[in-house]
Parts: sequence; C-alpha cells; structure tokens
Amino acid sequence: MLALKVRDHALSFKLRSLLIMVDGIKTVEQLGQVTTSGADVQEHIDLLHEQEFVQVVSSPVAPAASVNVVQPAQTAATVATAQTAAMPSLQNAIKQSTKSLIDLLGPNSDSLCMQLEKCKSIDQYNERILAFRKVISGMRNETIANDFVKNAIL
Repeated sequence: MLALKVRDHALSFKLRSLLIMVDGIKTVEQLGQVTTSGADVQEHIDLLHEQEFVQVVSSPVAPAASVNVVQPAQTAATVATAQTAAMPSLQNAIKQSTKSLIDLLGPNSDSLCMQLEKCKSIDQYNERILAFRKVISGMRNETIANDFVKNAIL
C-alpha cells in the first residue's frame, strides 16, 4: 500500500491503476472489461501477484477468473443481494401507496408522497406508512386510515 501512497515508481502507472481497481469482487475478466489495458490484464495481475500486492482467493476451473483479491465479509454481500432483490417490490409498493394517497387526499398528499419516494428500505417505508395513519385519520377518518395502512404495509 505504501507504493500507492507515495506513487513508488516500482509500479508502472498501469499496474497502479489496476491495483486500485482490484476490490475482491471483480474477476480478472471483469477487470479486463473496465481497464484500458484489456488483454494485458492477466499479465498485470500475475505481476502484482508475484510482488505480493494481490493474492489468489480461490482457484476456479476457468483461468480468466482464477485470480481475485481477498473478498469482503460474506454478510455484506448477502445483505446487498437481499436489498437488491427487495427493491422491485419496494418500488411497486411506493407507487401503489402514492396513488392511494393521491386518491384519498388529493393535492394535500404531495409532501407524504415525497416522503415515500425517499424510502430506501422496507423498514423505512413501513415506518412512514404507520406515521401516515395519524395524518390520514385527521384529514379523512380512522376507518379510511386503517384501510390505507392495512393495504400499504409490507
């Protein structure tokens, strides 16, 4: 890492650039797609490996994907995958709830709809829906508010 900080000339510009892009997730093939060196990526990775800047994580059958950097904790990748999978249903719920709010409150629903559109997780979305019960109850009635929450909550 000192070579990166002080721009040690032992590493060429291409090697430093490639080393910066190595993140433990991308395969050698993927790195080749995002770098300008293209076909030389495997050679550059081999050089970085020889100089102990990167290490082999696993040895899959495919040689193009054989070198990787130490991967981050599995839990972070698992959480990111779960959040990504939940996003389409969250986006659909936000659209449906926004439409319901507009139908119930008309132009008075604008600020509530904007709050819903800012939601990044299902938990955040559910918290906002529960908070809207009081607002809808005050503007319409308790029964309508409860029906909205019942239909909108995930």
